Amino acid sequence: MKTNKVLLVSDKPPGHLSGRIVEAARRRFLEYGFVRVTMDDIAADLGISKATLYKNISGKDDLLKRIVRSMLGSIQSRILAIVEAPGVPAAEKLARLFSALSEELGRLRPAMARDIQK
Repeated sequence: MKTNKVLLVSDKPPGHLSGRIVEAARRRFLEYGFVRVTMDDIAADLGISKATLYKNISGKDDLLKRIVRSMLGSIQSRILAIVEAPGVPAAEKLARLFSALSEELGRLRPAMARDIQK
């Protein structure tokens, strides 16, 4: 009697792979820049095929949009938490804001900064 084996890739919800793809792309883009990173690089980082990658993401532009949205949301949350902190003097809030923005911008490596300038 022949049995069919079922391979469960993940017990995570279907959108989970998309999140992993975006995170892998974010790391790659920040380190090497948008131009130098290929979809092959991202697929290899995740151990998936390009076909699987394209089933979840339409392309590099889609990845960039998702990454920017995520980063903006994160920055916005940090800024709101700083501004709305009760009992913190305005000068301290301003110092914290500059520190947070500096930290976020510090994540950009030279290659990504050059791509942004272009």
